[in-house]
Amino acid sequence: MHYLKCDNCGHLNPLKSEYVTFCDHCGKKLSNNFGSWKGERPDGTFEQFRDEFAISGNDAEVAKRNFRRKNSNIKKIVVISVAIVAGLVVAAFAGRLGEKVARSFKETRAPKEWLTSSWKTFSPFPGRETVMETPVTLLPRKRPMAPEMRTYLASMVYYENNESDGMRISVAASTYKEGIVPNLENAAKGAVAAIEGRPETSQFDHDTQEITLEGGQKAILQKGSYVYKSSFAAQFAMLTTVKGGEMYQVIIAYGAADDTGGEIADRIIRSIKMKS
Repeated sequence: MHYLKCDNCGHLNPLKSEYVTFCDHCGKKLSNNFGSWKGERPDGTFEQFRDEFAISGNDAEVAKRNFRRKNSNIKKIVVISVAIVAGLVVAAFAGRLGEKVARSFKETRAPKEWLTSSWKTFSPFPGRETVMETPVTLLPRKRPMAPEMRTYLASMVYYENNESDGMRISVAASTYKEGIVPNLENAAKGAVAAIEGRPETSQFDHDTQEITLEGGQKAILQKGSYVYKSSFAAQFAMLTTVKGGEMYQVIIAYGAADDTGGEIADRIIRSIKMKS
C-alpha cells in the first residue's frame, strides 16, 4: 500500500486512487495531491505521481508509529490540561472562601426572602446562548490567571456575588487554546478534586450525576459537603459543562446547616439554560 502523508497532522492517507485530496484525520487539503500535480504536469501519469510523493514499506511503518506516538501524547496533554484548568478555577474559588467567609457560613445564612423575591435573569456570556436566574447580582471579577492556566487557556470570564450575601455564587467560562477540546468527565473530576485535595479540607463527601440542561446541553452536577480547617462545615453545588473549546462552571457554597442555601442552589442550577 502507498500513502500520502499530511503535512498538517502527519497522518498517512491510503493512496487508493487519484482522487485522494483531503486528509482523513484532520480534513486539511493535502499539499501533494494528484489533481494539483496534474495541473502543473498535464502529461504526467498517476504512477509517476505515486512514485514521486507516496511512501510505502518500512518508511510508511515508521511514519505510522510516529503519528500514533504524537497523537497519544496530545491526548494525554489534553486530558491533563482540562483537569488542571477545571481544578484551578475551583481551587481559586475555594481559596477565596477563606476563614472569614467560612466563618460567615456559620454565623449568617442565605436570606429566606430570596426564595420568594423576584430573581434576576442573567446572561453571563454574551453570544453563547446561556441564561440563568440568580437571587442577587453577580458582578464581573478580574482574576489573574495562574501560570498553569495561561499555558492552556486563551481567556477566562468570571462572575461572583458579594461576600456578605450569606452564600457564595460564582460563574466562570474558560476558553481553551486552539487544539484543546475539553472533555466533560475530566473537567468534572478535576473540579471536585480541587476541593477535596486542599490541605484545609476534611470530611469531604460528594455525589455526582449527569444531567441535561434546558436546551439540551449535557452537564455534570456535583453536590457535597466538607469541613474547613476542622472548624466550619460547608456544602457545595457545582455544575460543569463543556461546549466546543469552552468550559463553563457554576460553583455555589453555603453553610452545612443552611437549608435555605440548599434550596437556592438547587433553584439556580435548575434555571440554567444552554443550547447543545
